[in-house]
Amino acid sequence: AKEKVKLAKGGEQPGFMGLGTFEVDVYYNEIKRRMITIKSKLVKIGQQRELHRLGRKRLGFKTISLAGYTSAGKTTLFNLLTGEQKEQNDELFTTLTTTVRRMKINHEAALISDTVGFISKIPAYMIGAFNSTLEELLYTDAILVVIDASDHLNELQKKFKSCYRTLIEIGAEPTKMIFVLNKSELLTDDEILDRVDYLMLKENKKWVSISAVTGKNIDKLEKAIGKIFQNNISQNNEDVSVKAYGN
Repeated sequence: AKEKVKLAKGGEQPGFMGLGTFEVDVYYNEIKRRMITIKSKLVKIGQQRELHRLGRKRLGFKTISLAGYTSAGKTTLFNLLTGEQKEQNDELFTTLTTTVRRMKINHEAALISDTVGFISKIPAYMIGAFNSTLEELLYTDAILVVIDASDHLNELQKKFKSCYRTLIEIGAEPTKMIFVLNKSELLTDDEILDRVDYLMLKENKKWVSISAVTGKNIDKLEKAIGKIFQNNISQNNEDVSVKAYGN
């Protein structure tokens, strides 16, 4: 930060009517102060989200999180599933905070959250802010990885790999993921299957082709979410049985 301010000042030196090094130090100290403030706020946000998660768990709510590349249609899907009118935009970072709303799966109430959209080569200074939002994906019961299926194949694969790699790196469980091929209204059935093969989604991965605009196959998506909820219950029961047997 110091070097950037020096360059911006063009090498000015302290002295009569000069700003120079002394002002560089003022700028540098101000930047450090702001960084400390931002880090403190991120810690508080993380603590608040942890309290919210514990509250949902106590109330017995199942949780769903939307993840995916920027402009894949996450917010459109969120609005469709919840009846919400959350802001939709193709610009980067329209969704920067986690929004949580109620919906129903198998006639039971569940909570769904819309997280920040992934981007390629995220700047280092923004990683902390993204992590504080993406950590929601670690504690959710189901993760809907929304993919823009209308992208060209190379772009589609690049975004898919970026999303999947990020999810694995933050510790998200693959068994909780459903890969949602959105914007199917722009493709034929054969084109959709070609993309499923291209991304190798048939290899131990759950996927559903939908249109968040027309509502196509939303019922299939809800059934897939319900199956994950049921599998989680079965797994938890098995874990309890193993612990009881061990005791």
